[in-house]
Amino acid sequence: MGAVKSWLMDLEEKFWEDADEILQKKQSWGDALAEIKDKLTYPAIIEDNDEIEDQLETRWSEYHA
Repeated sequence: MGAVKSWLMDLEEKFWEDADEILQKKQSWGDALAEIKDKLTYPAIIEDNDEIEDQLETRWSEYHA
């Protein structure tokens, strides 16, 4: 695996770890998404925001079901 691909995969993993921490502590989906957009500027979020936001909302719902 190339160094750049490995680096991007590490960034994506870090993004989801950090996002999960935010999703767990925020009671409001809107607050969680706003904090993620404000604090997490990894390349993973740039690719396809609608798909990423859908995945984030699903994860948030699992924590607050």
